[in-house]
Amino acid sequence: MKSKTKYLLLFFTEEQYASKNTFKEANIKKGNEKIQNRINEEDLYKRAKRNSSVDIYREFLKSHPKSDYVKEINDLLIIQEEEDLWSKSREINTVKSYYEYLNPYPSGKYATTATSEIKTLDKQAYDKAISLGSQESLNYYLNTYKKGEYRDAVRIKLNEKIEYDVYMYARANNYIENYETYINRYPKGKYATEVNEIIKKSYFKFANDGYKDKNYTKAISYYSKYIHNYPYGKDIDQANKGLKKANKKSRQFSSGYFGYTYESQGMHGFTLGKLNKDGIGLYTNLRVSPDFLELTYKKPELELTEDQIPEGEKIAIASLSAGLSYPVFYPVWLYVGGGANFQERFNNNDNEHINDYYSLEGEEHLAFYPEAGINVRLGQRFNIIAGVVYLRGEILYKVGFGF
Repeated sequence: MKSKTKYLLLFFTEEQYASKNTFKEANIKKGNEKIQNRINEEDLYKRAKRNSSVDIYREFLKSHPKSDYVKEINDLLIIQEEEDLWSKSREINTVKSYYEYLNPYPSGKYATTATSEIKTLDKQAYDKAISLGSQESLNYYLNTYKKGEYRDAVRIKLNEKIEYDVYMYARANNYIENYETYINRYPKGKYATEVNEIIKKSYFKFANDGYKDKNYTKAISYYSKYIHNYPYGKDIDQANKGLKKANKKSRQFSSGYFGYTYESQGMHGFTLGKLNKDGIGLYTNLRVSPDFLELTYKKPELELTEDQIPEGEKIAIASLSAGLSYPVFYPVWLYVGGGANFQERFNNNDNEHINDYYSLEGEEHLAFYPEAGINVRLGQRFNIIAGVVYLRGEILYKVGFGF
């Protein structure tokens, strides 16, 4: 048999012989690698056992996924991950950090301790928030301790604090709008009775002040607020009367006018002025007789007595007056004024278009006079005028209308 094998080897080529050696070397290399891998596995396993490191455990499991130590190392990894997370939670020592432990390990090794620490921190935070008592401290507790044991109590305290701050802000600034803000938010609040009393008195005072200052829009607004919000207030009757008067006043208005006037002496003219619903107004009035248009002034040549007045006498008259008007009761104004009256006597010299001028014995060309009367507005655009003028010892009557 040996001779046969020896005989066969005599027929191998050189290439075949080299290939066989290569295969043998590869097997040797593979075996060496396996041995080295086993050595590395043992070394890494021992290092993992000595160091209790999550990183080393993960490195081992990644490098040797088929090792006989996989289950053991995996168990160690699970234990070490919990230990590391707990150490981190203890180091940070906040409610959040303890919940970061409890979320993955609700029944973990340190679950009882973590829960106890949360309660301790929760109580400390609650005591601090209550002690400080500010909105910021109370909101901090609610925002930080999402599962806090004292959240309901803190919410109540926070609401009380917010109400108190709104009330104190109103008291500090003392504006009616701030008191209204409080009562709108807390109609049955701790300070509602006091604030309602302040608002009630303020409404009535502001309404009366508005009426006194002739700001009827303001008066109407605050009388209406008083009546709507405090129908059983002690000043309700006065508020109703005030509102009625303010509404009436608000429909009144001031305006200027221009109009026509006629005087019983036969004079026609125009007037203009202003009727002020809240006080004094001004007016002026110019009146002339028809004969005034024929006047070409010339110094009187004669002085006659009444018995010498010629037939066909003409008198050129012009009056200019001015004065004040004042509302008696809407829509009636009393006017009082005075003016100057000029008159000239003449005739036309038998219709020859040449005037003869003369004066009456004891008569002045220029006279001053008082006048008084009423101006009544009808509707929004039309007004009538009626009055008297005391001129040269006579009482004259004046009427007119305007727009």
